[in-house]
Amino acid sequence: MDLRVIGISGFARSGKDTLALYLLNKYEGLFEKFALADELKLDLNNFLKQKTSISAFTIDSIEKTLIRDLLVAYGKIKRHQTQGRYWTQLLQPKIDHSIKNGRIPLITDIRYDEFPEDEVFWVQNLNKGQLIHITRIGPNSTPIEAPNRDEALNDPRIKSKANFYLQWTTFLNKDKEIEPVVQNQLSGLIIEIEKRHNEFKRRE
Repeated sequence: MDLRVIGISGFARSGKDTLALYLLNKYEGLFEKFALADELKLDLNNFLKQKTSISAFTIDSIEKTLIRDLLVAYGKIKRHQTQGRYWTQLLQPKIDHSIKNGRIPLITDIRYDEFPEDEVFWVQNLNKGQLIHITRIGPNSTPIEAPNRDEALNDPRIKSKANFYLQWTTFLNKDKEIEPVVQNQLSGLIIEIEKRHNEFKRRE
């Protein structure tokens, strides 16, 4: 199994960052977390601070709401101008550096499969990586719905191409409940991660 890169997909609020945090903590030092959205924020940060005095990385909820539409529009323009490759190409040097240092890049926001060499192709083909798709079951025992049209269109395509699948509900106690679910549903992947982690620890 190729384990150079791991991408995580799923609707907003499905638990992509929850899985990433579990892997980062469980296999300390092996993974390095990345997000394509961070490249978007970096690209617009100086403009936003100059024109609005708001950082693209603001944690203020009101400020985040004010700049969200601009971030989304700019992200979409650059994607369409480059057939989906703009943000992946910006992130690639960091991915290469992480791999060179013996780590596994963990990309937490694989959202698009519109173009021939879009984000899914980038993870699985260009980086010889594995793609996890997450489904979260809501309080009415049905999967949470897509928050927007883009995710509604892209998520089924991404899910059909994923290498691994994870389905879970909202955890009341993440520290206790998440591990058995991940270890059971991603068992094949976890075996390979354990091997890589043991190798990583021996090299330290």
